[in-house]
Amino acid sequence: MNDLTTNSFKTGKGSERFLLSFLELSLRIMHCDLKIVSCIKNTINMNVKRLLFLAIIFIASTASAQSLNKTEPQQFWDTNIQAILDADVDRVVEQSYFPMSTFEGDWSVRDFEDAFEILFDDSTLDALGKQTYRDIQAINDADGLTYMVVIVTYTEVDGELYESATILSFKKFDKDWKLYNIDMAG
Repeated sequence: MNDLTTNSFKTGKGSERFLLSFLELSLRIMHCDLKIVSCIKNTINMNVKRLLFLAIIFIASTASAQSLNKTEPQQFWDTNIQAILDADVDRVVEQSYFPMSTFEGDWSVRDFEDAFEILFDDSTLDALGKQTYRDIQAINDADGLTYMVVIVTYTEVDGELYESATILSFKKFDKDWKLYNIDMAG
């Protein structure tokens, strides 16, 4: 230690000043820490309030979106599928897009009208009648949203049960759902 420091400690004056300076600095640091802690606490409270607010808005918008998502498929079912269940060929034609892509190639309106009773026979209509809008398979791809309705029927031939499916695909054309594709499987 140099003489100044040694002399200051011996007399006590330097040590008091050092101790006071140290205490003052410590108090300033603590005061600053308290301000930082207070600032952090306020920020956390604000963030919690914001987070809570955003959570409430998110929940409300999700509930609203879910109710909207149920409405459109149900309206679709009540118009497009109900026309098929009613065997109302004219209404189904109005709600279809032509030329219609099918398992036999493209169909005109006349082709569709001629095949309607074969496509939608009693067993197909019975199977479709047991379904609801909740059975719609919604597929969202690059071309937009497609609703697929799969109608599964069973036929017994020589004691064996065969399963087949009629697959109806609908898309929006000019804001209206239209049947645009029919496929068969089985």
